[in-house]
Amino acid sequence: MSTQTMAINKETLMDVGAQYAVLKKNLHPSMKQYVGAHATGVMVFDIEKTIPVMQKTLSYVEQLGKQGKKILFIGTKPESSSIVEEFSKSIYMPYVTTRWTGGLLSNFSNIKKRIDDMNTMISDQENNVWKKYTKKEIVLLNRELQNLKKKFWGVRDMQHVPDVVCILDPKKEAIATKDASDLNIPIIAITNADMNIKLFSHPIPVNTTSRTSVTQMLSYIVDAYKKGATHKE
Repeated sequence: MSTQTMAINKETLMDVGAQYAVLKKNLHPSMKQYVGAHATGVMVFDIEKTIPVMQKTLSYVEQLGKQGKKILFIGTKPESSSIVEEFSKSIYMPYVTTRWTGGLLSNFSNIKKRIDDMNTMISDQENNVWKKYTKKEIVLLNRELQNLKKKFWGVRDMQHVPDVVCILDPKKEAIATKDASDLNIPIIAITNADMNIKLFSHPIPVNTTSRTSVTQMLSYIVDAYKKGATHKE
């Protein structure tokens, strides 16, 4: 089964609310070809036009799976962060679901040192190395460790800058989007109609405010990657 024959159809997308876009005043001009007006004032995606765009991106993801490429998933919205984490873990990929840390991509060599510090602290804690410290020192160590975990837990096994980033709502994740763009890291953009679609070579234009819509899109991406991974080059 090729990516084009996956269950990407109008009914599926409509069922999860993928068609709802943004208010007309927030519509980016580059998205006009993919949307139509709705009586409520909310623009809606023309699913017949967005499906081919999605399928092209999923074909790309399938190739990533074949090549064993690393994808960093980014999505810090509270209502969808747990979904991003779940799907990232399902294909053993790093993720960021809390506030984006500046320099995570552009200054990764230094960030990697902090990640290593965190991993060392975890190991020391588990192996009772902290027993030599006073109670006050342990409190401070715990505080530092929790702060590091909040920032870096999802990327604790990341050894280098990712091959690709998958960003849920690049408008919300503007800093991460810029960092990836500045480094010429390919971006899979799960984006609503308030962004310039021309900025992304691998877009998925869809409702990014609906939990069911986001879940469906991440499911498609993960399934495409897994399919590619079963036929590695």
